[in-house]
Amino acid sequence: MHGPVTSLHEGYAIILEELDEAWDEIKKKTSKRDMNNLLLEFIQIGAMAQKVAEDVIIPHIEKWGK
Repeated sequence: MHGPVTSLHEGYAIILEELDEAWDEIKKKTSKRDMNNLLLEFIQIGAMAQKVAEDVIIPHIEKWGK
């Protein structure tokens, strides 16, 4: 859906946005929380972390060896 993550700064911003969305749901009263939405936000956090690893970190390791 989206293009590759091009830098660690961009990756951080994307992950932070997803984390903020999860935090918005967490701050709600327990009875008002949408646990399905919260689950999706945490899945997105993990997916974006994986994307940063694949798009930025692994290519760097492959190119520079560290």
